[in-house]
Amino acid sequence: MTEVRNSRLHRILCSERVRLYGCVLFGLAVFVCAYRIWNRYHIPVKGSEFIQFAHCDFHNLLYFPGRATLEGINPYSARYADAYLVNRALPPYSPALLFVAAPFGLLPIHLADILWMLINIGLTILFSHQSLRFAKLPHGSGATLFAAGLLLLSRPGHMNLVLGQVTCILLCSSLGALQLSKTHSVIAGILLAIAMIKPTYGIPLIIVLFFIGAWKTVLIGGAVAILSAAIPWLWIVSCDKDWRTSFDGSHQAHVNDQFVSPALTWIRIDTGSLLVRIFELPISGLFEGILMLLHLIPVLLICLFYRARCSTDAVILWSLLAIPICIYHIVYDSMLVYPILLASLAGGLPGLISASPRSVFCVTLPLALTYANYLTTWTVLTNLGIPHGVLWRVCASLNTICHLVALFSVAWELIRPVRISSID
Repeated sequence: MTEVRNSRLHRILCSERVRLYGCVLFGLAVFVCAYRIWNRYHIPVKGSEFIQFAHCDFHNLLYFPGRATLEGINPYSARYADAYLVNRALPPYSPALLFVAAPFGLLPIHLADILWMLINIGLTILFSHQSLRFAKLPHGSGATLFAAGLLLLSRPGHMNLVLGQVTCILLCSSLGALQLSKTHSVIAGILLAIAMIKPTYGIPLIIVLFFIGAWKTVLIGGAVAILSAAIPWLWIVSCDKDWRTSFDGSHQAHVNDQFVSPALTWIRIDTGSLLVRIFELPISGLFEGILMLLHLIPVLLICLFYRARCSTDAVILWSLLAIPICIYHIVYDSMLVYPILLASLAGGLPGLISASPRSVFCVTLPLALTYANYLTTWTVLTNLGIPHGVLWRVCASLNTICHLVALFSVAWELIRPVRISSID
């Protein structure tokens, strides 16, 4: 990556006042998010997610599943959905998620809310630090707080913290697994296992690591993931003899949820949802699998055709852009491209020797628009009264279109052999 020392972002991060800038921006971002959580706090009542949505995902993904597990109730079952104040049974995450959920189930709900918000803020700081390092930018405490503040004020970062999502755990582990896959296989394997808690992160990561020949990382990650899922799964089986029906019902409830239905939702950013909205094409599981491979195949092509000069950063660059749109993902999952946005704002792209200014601009602008896109929200679309027609479909597809523009811009650079940097 060509370092652009004179970019405005680089000058800010190198400034003697960057700690002041960082503390002020980060403090403002945390205040805005905390106020939104307080103002829109999700009081656990059936169906209240529409209006009082703050921390509803924390309640539905961690707190109540944790309590149910400790009380011997399968959180994937209809019995759990009826007994607890949740919108539906636990979505099809790996049972390993229950290791994270169970400790929160021991706490009073408000104390658990505060603790998770603080942990989520800490994870946002950690991911911002990782992003700056990958972008080859200054990554001291002041610069990290500045980057974390920008991330929390963005639509994906704000949405993640306000909803109480678990995304930052997956972001840190995914980026770490990609960066360490060739040098520290054991650590990378453990990070891969953590990312596999959510299959839409874990499966694309396994494919990418398989393509680049990180066999040891894949084997270690797979073994750790299976073991960590098996322990809570055995507990679930002992508590729920009809566990197969429960898992099938959980998956079906997830598919039928209007918030994730590609034809009805505005929060999905994957290419499959775009095809459903714009072209009204029905998509099957097989089609989604093929679509995922089409997004990730370029990783294999980079390694095959530029094996002697294939940069790890070039592979990670493509992977970070492709994973959020290759399979089912939500707006907050676009935080995964934050390292690329930071690098492009500084005037370069990781893994490319001399990316043209036009290509850098064509990556920066759409990703920045995605991060600033407060138009594609339930609040705005509802208040504007946009009917479910052509205009609604375009508004709901803006994030996916922006991601695709950035991905094609990087593809344009990658097809030029001279622009692939030397091996790390």
